[in-house]
Amino acid sequence: MSLNPETRALVQTLINGASKTFANAEALFVEATLLANSGAWARALLLHQISLEECAKIEMICAATSSLLTGHSVDLKWLKRAFAKHESKNKTNAYFLPPTAIENEARTEGDLAKAAAAFEYLQEAFHKDSNYDKNASLYVDFGETFTSPLELITEEVFLKVRERNEEFMSGGLLKTKMLARWEKDLDAAIAELEEVDEVLGLAKLDRSKPEELTVLHRTLYEKLQELASRRLAKKSPTSE
Repeated sequence: MSLNPETRALVQTLINGASKTFANAEALFVEATLLANSGAWARALLLHQISLEECAKIEMICAATSSLLTGHSVDLKWLKRAFAKHESKNKTNAYFLPPTAIENEARTEGDLAKAAAAFEYLQEAFHKDSNYDKNASLYVDFGETFTSPLELITEEVFLKVRERNEEFMSGGLLKTKMLARWEKDLDAAIAELEEVDEVLGLAKLDRSKPEELTVLHRTLYEKLQELASRRLAKKSPTSE
């Protein structure tokens, strides 16, 4: 599949946006560290939380870029709205949290509806917790009493968010590098994504049939191993 000039330009715009977004996430991480070194746990946490949300935007950009490279359209209005909403970014980051015991059990049983409901609950809880930490790090709140960020955001709370951001930043860096590699040869990137589709069988997958989704989930590890083996074989020098 070849890209028309308009789509090619949009892909390049998105990849450039991912690079800028990661650079900002990294700067926020560094600035948070400077604040933490002074014991300013609340404000340091705030910067780490915003950095986490920048990492979510990189994931959204990756998804949009992949869609364009595989011949699908992208709703840019939706993407811009998602970029602006804390909820959308927090719920995107929830995809990279460890699954709950309930979700794992449901997937083992092949109950995808139950698994989806468990994940949605995790998304809501993660957004609520992340938003609470963000607001608690910035504002004095009034419930039964007044509470300030200095009281609510301890070093322990700060470290929880910093460690999470460190993990998500690592993922964001890998995705940004992948997009930069794609940009050097978009035709090769298309072929790479087509190979993923071929191995995983995504194009033939009928998402209305739960049994097909269950089979994909159960065979995903083996399929990813096959994909990795193919990639390694292409990189290895051919033996005579």
